Amino acid sequence: GIFLLLMWAFRSWKRALVALMPISIGTVVSLGALWLLYRSLDPITSSFAAVLMGLGIDFSVHLLARYDEDLRAGGSRGHALFSALRRTGPGVVTGAVTTALAFLTIATTEFTSYAQMGVITAIGLLVSLLVALLLLPVALGRGDLDGHEHPKESLVFVSFLPRLVRRSPFVVVLGALALAMAGTVLTPDYNPRYLEFLPKGAETTRGLETLEEDGVMSPWFAWATADDLEQARERTRRLRAKDMVGRVESPTDLLPELTPERLERLQADFAGVTRAPDWAKLEARKPDPAELAARCKAIVDALDELAFAAEQAGRDGKAITDAKQAFADLQKRLESVPAERGAATLDEIENEMAKLLGPAWTTASAVAERGHWIPADLPDMFENRFVARDGSGRLAMFVYPASNIGA
Repeated sequence: GIFLLLMWAFRSWKRALVALMPISIGTVVSLGALWLLYRSLDPITSSFAAVLMGLGIDFSVHLLARYDEDLRAGGSRGHALFSALRRTGPGVVTGAVTTALAFLTIATTEFTSYAQMGVITAIGLLVSLLVALLLLPVALGRGDLDGHEHPKESLVFVSFLPRLVRRSPFVVVLGALALAMAGTVLTPDYNPRYLEFLPKGAETTRGLETLEEDGVMSPWFAWATADDLEQARERTRRLRAKDMVGRVESPTDLLPELTPERLERLQADFAGVTRAPDWAKLEARKPDPAELAARCKAIVDALDELAFAAEQAGRDGKAITDAKQAFADLQKRLESVPAERGAATLDEIENEMAKLLGPAWTTASAVAERGHWIPADLPDMFENRFVARDGSGRLAMFVYPASNIGA
């Protein structure tokens, strides 16, 4: 499309090809930079090519138009090239650099795709500018700067516009103001659905549209914040009571409400405990399957006597019998597994227990001592998700709709 428009405007397919050279090279270099920096494209970053072509084509068009004007006035190729670079070049450079800087500011956004598009487009604009200033004159001069050309006359309305600007600047200013006012009135509707960026009919698009219809798995959600855990708990309760809310992910789901009764039981569990278990020692210990089997046998014998005593006292001994059977099965399993494999399995189990029980014990002990939860009691992964990173301690809740709000 750009080629046909240029061929119509300059009335020469050769001129059209030369004008396309800067953006063609700029696009190729930008794709190489994209691969080196980011390795892949997405629906947003892939739009850089259209943006680059729309902006970068101006560089060669301005230079080429000025070049043709001087040729029509009887100047040589060398004179026309020098005139185009001297009189049009500064404006082209200024426009290109300011536009590239504007796109580089997008790199500061937290939206990764837009930031990448800004960097790649800026690179493409600067490369297109360099090609227009360095290679375009070489292609136009063709090694004969003293030669003359007679390009075809420009279109009537193209020559009319510069004369209008020179003779009636006031009319041009009024026209620009009128267009600006019309733009404020005829502002297009804003569509926030990011699914519109995706290719229609693609498998990924259909998958996201299916999830969008699901109130539980919807990619649409809102954030609600709270100053502390109690406020988060209350807001979570109120949000879940609303019909329009399908699901709420809250940090309070991981830290259950600490009622006085629960706190009293927790503190009673730690009463009299003078030191914490040595979890590192448990993790470093080398378990012996035979030793564990012997201890299981001792427990089975003790439970057997306890079951007999319960029977003599007329008590229900089902729980004791079930526990005895479980330990007997464990003993049998330990005795049947090869010693080396059994030791490796037990070592893995104890290591996992140490990793899980260590932080759990530390957190429970701290809560029993202080008497309440704090955001730092959340596991690291969930603290990163729910707790503000600015040190304020504010909490986030993720609220998902009960139906498709993007429809």
